[in-house]
Amino acid sequence: MPHANADQSEMGASDRFAALEAEMEAMRTAYREANELLASFVEQSHDLVQSVAPDGTFLFVNRAWRENLGYNAEEVATLHVLDVIDPEWHTVYQACFERILAGEDIVEQELVLRTKTGEHLYVDWNATQRRDGDRIIASQSYLRNTTRRR
Repeated sequence: MPHANADQSEMGASDRFAALEAEMEAMRTAYREANELLASFVEQSHDLVQSVAPDGTFLFVNRAWRENLGYNAEEVATLHVLDVIDPEWHTVYQACFERILAGEDIVEQELVLRTKTGEHLYVDWNATQRRDGDRIIASQSYLRNTTRRR
């Protein structure tokens, strides 16, 4: 009889393992779908979305950012954030960026960007930090184009 109990125990463990595997796969699917939904939401936004590293390089920009400023993805990879800030606004941007890196949020800060063709793009800038534990690794910004209001 001990042999039957061992088989039952093995089958029970096997069934539990299969149930855990199915649960993990369902969790992976839900995680992937949530990430796809978030990525689609950000990419399809009418607001400009950007993430900037502490050194001023772009980590991410969305479609609206590229379309409004006139750059393609390859060009964005070569830009520094100050390349797209109107020179008269560099001081304002740098002061705000330092505040972001110190842990402060920026809410509805007026800012003027410069497109690839040199046109002004007026925006309301909202920014927060992206963190890795206690360390700030980037700024995350939503910029609303207010040029038409001028």
